[in-house]
Amino acid sequence: MKPDATGRVRVASVLLTAALASPTIVMGQQPVPPIFDAYVAKAVKDWQVPGLAVAVVRNDSVLFAKGYGVRELGRPEPFDTGTVFAIASATKSFTTAALAMLVDEKKLSWDDPVTKHLPEFQLSDPVRTRELTVRDLVTHRAGMLRADPLNQETGYSRDELVRRMRFAPVASGFRARYLYSNNMYAVAGQVIAAVAGMSWDEFLKRRIFEPLGMRSTVTNIRDLGSLPNVATPHGLVHGRIEPLAWSDLDPSAPSGAINSTVMDLVQWIRMQLAGGVYRSVRLLSDSSIREMRTPVVAISSPLFGDLFRGESHLYAYGLGWFIQDYRGHALIEHGGRLRGARSQVTLFPEDQIGIVVIGNYGAEFPDYVQAITYRIFDGLIGAPDRDWSADLLVLQAQKLREMQARHEPLDAARLTGTHPSRPLDAYAGVYEDSLYGAVEIERHGDELVADWFGPSVLRGRLRHWHLDTFYVDEWSNPAFRPGEATLFSFLLGPDGKASELRIRDAALSPTVGLDSRFRHVAGPPPGSRKNAR
Repeated sequence: MKPDATGRVRVASVLLTAALASPTIVMGQQPVPPIFDAYVAKAVKDWQVPGLAVAVVRNDSVLFAKGYGVRELGRPEPFDTGTVFAIASATKSFTTAALAMLVDEKKLSWDDPVTKHLPEFQLSDPVRTRELTVRDLVTHRAGMLRADPLNQETGYSRDELVRRMRFAPVASGFRARYLYSNNMYAVAGQVIAAVAGMSWDEFLKRRIFEPLGMRSTVTNIRDLGSLPNVATPHGLVHGRIEPLAWSDLDPSAPSGAINSTVMDLVQWIRMQLAGGVYRSVRLLSDSSIREMRTPVVAISSPLFGDLFRGESHLYAYGLGWFIQDYRGHALIEHGGRLRGARSQVTLFPEDQIGIVVIGNYGAEFPDYVQAITYRIFDGLIGAPDRDWSADLLVLQAQKLREMQARHEPLDAARLTGTHPSRPLDAYAGVYEDSLYGAVEIERHGDELVADWFGPSVLRGRLRHWHLDTFYVDEWSNPAFRPGEATLFSFLLGPDGKASELRIRDAALSPTVGLDSRFRHVAGPPPGSRKNAR
């Protein structure tokens, strides 16, 4: 990936001019100034987003809703206000709303031990197993390793993912600090299923989507085939923005698997701004709304100060929502990011304003969804103009440089002129980790191939790095990339064959990245192509 001087990746000019817009929808008594439309259109071009949609709610009226760009590069279909796309981690606020409904019905309490509802649940720390509460699950303070490879396609059921949490290492003190965890939300989804007697998916459909009229909203990618207006994820592939395959997030669906439209999410925003009421029907109690928006754990982020320049002083996480102040206004939000997708759902409850942005390009944070959100809100409250898009492009370039710099120590430590110490057959076999499952290493001619979670799920070609370490820089599913490269280091036993495999992404933080040891359990796998070298 080679950014230019601004940090942006150059793509063919034809990709930059795809700005097919759907008709604007304006309702209520206060139409949004045309400058907002022009600003969003320019942001789409500057950020090279194939397509996105924006909707703005104020005082229970839709002020502005519009789509920009295309659903998929190379195709003419526009991304409009009815286009279905991934909202990723913005799903988390729906999961906590489902829990809150059960709290309102006195079927559970936020401070119930998780084991009260999932008796077989365990963590690697017995104290946390005993003390972990439902509140801990949804506030990112359990302090366990993120283990994000389990969030993607693995073939594991949700019950199996929850079972494997007993093998996740401790990453920080219990309730000591904010440490984001998608997998704890997967556990929360199974708590909902256990208490409600139906799956997380069915509960959301019956209790949230149907009452709100969210008819185009689904909780998995299997249902997308029946919908006529669906966008495609896009990401950087060899320095170009290209379409990506959809990621199946079903094992950890309660953390990020909802697919929706901006107009469906408008109904969610209306209910939230009305304090849990939608069209005179109460879905959530006032007390639950307040509870979810109460800060639980503070977040320390150097980027926060760079982003807001003293315009915001509080940054915390509540129950499924990020909470902060902004220019003297309360701000409640949750974004979502996958490789190929971005979303942002933002509430300004005291101002009765809600803004949702969904885009089919997964840029790094901070990015275009924040730029659009803050610029629109500034305009609505008459705040001084700030070109958020230009400012965040600068921060984005800085972020890309920092990401590249994390690889420099790894590159500097690479030994040149080395070769594997043993024939490739010596590395072939099945390696297993209690948390991440099995990896099969096969020899295919003059190279090794890794199959993780099964050959139909994740496959990567191993290239030699140095000594007995190899690397995968491209997986069969491009949505799965813990970092720019995943290292495979083999430990040889007394017989000269590999006895252990360490898989790691050394460029990322150990609490976020992948670093695990797989023991050799069999090998070579059946059907391995053991060609002579």
